[in-house]
Amino acid sequence: MRPARPVRRRHGLDRDPAVAFTFIGGRPCLDSVATLGRRHTTEAERLPDPTAPARWIEEAGPGAAPEPAPEPAPVTARDLTDARGPREAVYGLVRAAPAGREPESADGERVNATAARPHLAPRPGDPRPGPGQEVREP
Repeated sequence: MRPARPVRRRHGLDRDPAVAFTFIGGRPCLDSVATLGRRHTTEAERLPDPTAPARWIEEAGPGAAPEPAPEPAPVTARDLTDARGPREAVYGLVRAAPAGREPESADGERVNATAARPHLAPRPGDPRPGPGQEVREP
C-alpha cells in the first residue's frame, strides 16, 4: 500500500473560497469528494463546467497528473456528469462508517466499476508511455 500524500490545504487565491478547491483528504479520491462543498447547507458545486476537472487535476499537483501535464483533453457536459457519479459514491462510502451503518452496495459497485476501467489510451505527443507500453529511445 502506498503511503498517503501529505495532507494540505490550498485555495486558489483568485477564487471565491466557497468554490475554491481544497485538498485535505490525503488522497485524490477523498479530495475529489470535496468538489461538492457545503453538502449540509446550500451546496457549492466546484465542478460547475467542463473546464473545472482539468483545473482540479492541475491544482491537485504531483501524483494527480503526469509531469509535465499534457494539454487537457476536451471534457463534455456528459463527461462532467459522469465524473460526479463516482464522487458521490465515494462520499456515500466514507459517510457510512461514522453514521454507524453499512455502506450502500450501489456505492461500492460504482466505485469498483470506475476503478476497473482501463487506463486512458495514450495520445500522440504524450510524454510518458501508458501501462504495458515499452519506453523506446529515439
